[in-house]
Amino acid sequence: MKTILESNVFDNNGKDRHLVVTGVDGFIGGALVRRLCRDGHEVRALVRSARAEALVAAAGAAPVPGDITEPGAWQDERSAADAVVHAAALVSDWGPRAEFFRVNVGGTRRVLEGVKDWPGHLVHISSVAVHGWRPGVYTEETPATPGRHPSCRSKAAAEALVE
Repeated sequence: MKTILESNVFDNNGKDRHLVVTGVDGFIGGALVRRLCRDGHEVRALVRSARAEALVAAAGAAPVPGDITEPGAWQDERSAADAVVHAAALVSDWGPRAEFFRVNVGGTRRVLEGVKDWPGHLVHISSVAVHGWRPGVYTEETPATPGRHPSCRSKAAAEALVE
């Protein structure tokens, strides 16, 4: 199994890729932006706060103001990109069901609207949460069994949109 950084999404025949990344103030999205910039790729990163904007700029990426749950100019960023990496999600042990679905499902829907009829690559970063909080070994072929937690259910619903 290849990691996201080893996949052909980031192989552009030795040339740097132009990438748009969501979820940059999260653990995975932030680490990914830092690594992609360090590897010489041109990265534009969706930001919602001054803190995220500063982190993105410090990594060497260009901040793009916007919120995945709202339509906006950020959806047009893909026009000059080779790939969009969607890592944004609401991840929490607690919170209202409606908020998990607004961010995780609604946000993914907005990203998908932004890449409709676009020839580039979409990388959707999901979560083991689509299998609930049960121990086990899961692969990409394992069907989602999210359990009752709204975080898990919303991630499974977002993943279903992408499939």
